[in-house]
Amino acid sequence: MLPNTQQIFQNIQNQEPNQIGFPSMQRGIPKTQTQQIKSYKRVIENVYVSDEELRQGEGDFDLNLKKAKYFMQQDSYKDAIDSLKKAIEQNPNQIQPYLLLGESFRSSQKFEEGLKYFEELEIKNPKIDVVTSEKAKFMCELNKFQEAIEIFKEIEEKNPSNNTFFSYWAFAHNCIKQHDFAIYYSREGQKADPYDWFAPYNLGYAFLKKNRIGTAIQFLNEAQEVEEKIEISLALGQAYLENQEFFIAEDLFQRAIDNNPSCSYLPYYYMAITQKQLKKYDEAFEHISFADDLNPNNEDIQKLKAEIERLK
Repeated sequence: MLPNTQQIFQNIQNQEPNQIGFPSMQRGIPKTQTQQIKSYKRVIENVYVSDEELRQGEGDFDLNLKKAKYFMQQDSYKDAIDSLKKAIEQNPNQIQPYLLLGESFRSSQKFEEGLKYFEELEIKNPKIDVVTSEKAKFMCELNKFQEAIEIFKEIEEKNPSNNTFFSYWAFAHNCIKQHDFAIYYSREGQKADPYDWFAPYNLGYAFLKKNRIGTAIQFLNEAQEVEEKIEISLALGQAYLENQEFFIAEDLFQRAIDNNPSCSYLPYYYMAITQKQLKKYDEAFEHISFADDLNPNNEDIQKLKAEIERLK
């Protein structure tokens, strides 16, 4: 269950920079072999499909599911979506194709299309909880957090053992500043998938907002060791910035810049702050100018840009 990083980060980006303060932190948890496993890719790694199998048109359920995993492995999400739709038609009672289909829609940034498909699928299969939970995940991607929370709650009341959506439930609560709920559902999400980066990230973010720094650092590092994500690098970078460990912060903000599919201004903004502290004024001005291009008329950016220009 991997969420869409671009949309998640856009939810953070919608806030002003001075609203996203992260307290001082230090790095902790060492990398382990299991932490390097990436969530849904555990079910698609080492999938081999022969040329003959690829040439087969319809195929049976097992072949379509196998082909879908292979296509996901190749990041060929359009083909994966087609194969998964066929697999679902052939066997609508299997859960895995729904989860993989949701991930394929999200990985290809097709949020509205994914929501529409699962809404239509829910009409045909109203008793399949995973269809409804995938629909709610797409609502989260489209910033419909309260609606998603209500749907997750209804599913959990009907089937308490279904925890495949709890990391998204936690994310929705974090986005509306209900961090205690986010902590609870993140922990439940870890039970569903111990190797998912999203659950520890949500835990870390929630604990940061509650000023529980030692606990937050553990979970944020755990998330980063599982998978490199822009929002994790940004949070850790701000922490080191607050801790006046500017070189480490600079490195983390560079990672965020290098992994910035949504073209957010925030990594450039915080990089400029960091390089200003390091007296790298030319580089700082270049980065704050990028931030200004991406988010013009932002007062915080304009103020910092003027300060750096005076120091050059």
